[in-house]
Amino acid sequence: MTIPPPSAPKRSRVLPILITLACGFLLTLGCCFGGIATENMGARRQPLNLLFGGGFVLGVLVFISGIIWGFLALAVHLFGSKKEQP
Repeated sequence: MTIPPPSAPKRSRVLPILITLACGFLLTLGCCFGGIATENMGARRQPLNLLFGGGFVLGVLVFISGIIWGFLALAVHLFGSKKEQP
């Protein structure tokens, strides 16, 4: 009689989505704070403003992609195929 190998533990789908949302939020918040801080230095045209602006846009895109990923994962979980486990 052979013993079947143990099945791999089920991986969480929620943790990577939450990490993506948190990173996007923190990047957006940090770039917003950095951009405001460099605006208060006096000079309007600083290379850092371009860096913070690009980081802000990137953070917003990462955050939005995390939201979309979360909605798609929820839809797959709710409406996905229900396979019978033996």
